Amino acid sequence: MTSKEKYAAYLRSPEWKALRDSTIARDGGRCRVCNAGNDLVAHHRTYARAMAEAPDDLTTLCRRCHDAVHKDRKVVGRLNACSGRTCEQLMARAEERKNDDAELAARRDEAVDRCSAIFEELKAQRKRRR
Repeated sequence: MTSKEKYAAYLRSPEWKALRDSTIARDGGRCRVCNAGNDLVAHHRTYARAMAEAPDDLTTLCRRCHDAVHKDRKVVGRLNACSGRTCEQLMARAEERKNDDAELAARRDEAVDRCSAIFEELKAQRKRRR
């Protein structure tokens, strides 16, 4: 069996699946780059201990970011240079952005409600003038 075949078999093993699941759970079920919560994979930051990985050898990425990492070697360098603290800061910022988005949506809904009320008032005024 070639090394590629061994590695492919390992990725189908219960040991890998358990390690993958524990990595995703450790990272809060979110991509460490974009904070997506679906289509997640465990990405090897290093293959130095492939098939006998330490927890820090892996990080959680969504499929889109994982594909980008493998297409752009600069992204790999930035990801591998990222310390746990920095990743936590990135995740905190992503959470802030999510909260900001919710606040903006609430403001937009308020503005729509106010505009609707003004429109209804103008319609009522026109009716009274007739």
